[in-house]
Amino acid sequence: MHGQPRFYYDRKCPVHRHAEVGDEVATIAKEAPKRPRRRPMPPLTLGQAVAARVRLIVWCRACQHRFEPDTAALAEEHGAATTVLAWAKRLRCTECGARDADFVVSGAGR
Repeated sequence: MHGQPRFYYDRKCPVHRHAEVGDEVATIAKEAPKRPRRRPMPPLTLGQAVAARVRLIVWCRACQHRFEPDTAALAEEHGAATTVLAWAKRLRCTECGARDADFVVSGAGR
């Protein structure tokens, strides 16, 4: 196997059709069937987070302070229709006061 290349072009591949053009070989790929476009999922709301029993894990990028808020209390305070993204834009660290927070939605229990 030392003399043969590790990867090779399969001329019998049903996806490609070969046609001799002078000294060159032209490869014309068959048009792949078009897949239907998926609609993007709407952003998660605080009410949906409560219903799905997910955890929001929030941390400050500046000082690494970490906090896990109660999603039911958040939904009651900010409204169940508030998106998690809109809520996250308003975050401020209670330790250093920075607005540079990040978060993750986790389904794992505590």
